Amino acid sequence: MRQRNRLILGVIALALACLLLGPVAVDYVRYLPSGAKEAQRDIQRGHLELRGYGLPARWVPEYARLLSSRLGVQYNPMAGCVVTSGLVRQTNEYNETMTREIERRNGVGILDKLADEASQVAKVGCAYSREYTPP
Repeated sequence: MRQRNRLILGVIALALACLLLGPVAVDYVRYLPSGAKEAQRDIQRGHLELRGYGLPARWVPEYARLLSSRLGVQYNPMAGCVVTSGLVRQTNEYNETMTREIERRNGVGILDKLADEASQVAKVGCAYSREYTPP
């Protein structure tokens, strides 16, 4: 009887641990591969990409268009507002490696210049939409 009770308590404790730690464990395992290593593989196969997460700024669609048309870089939104620490870590590692390669090919600061340009286009678009009154 005692052994049976210990077994039941052990199973309950294990179930609780899985419930409480499950998302953390899944997050860790899911993003275990280094973002930097994944970026290196993409660079070697000729694929340039930047990734984003969170609520995007108003200018991000224009930034994605500029990345693609001027640099041949794809923009990939990885997640919306709800992100995990593993996703943030993996995405940041990926982007750091990819940014170095993009700037090596196109000049240091090119991504900042495109972001500034996209931001200005978004500001003009917003000002225009506020001034516009439909007929």
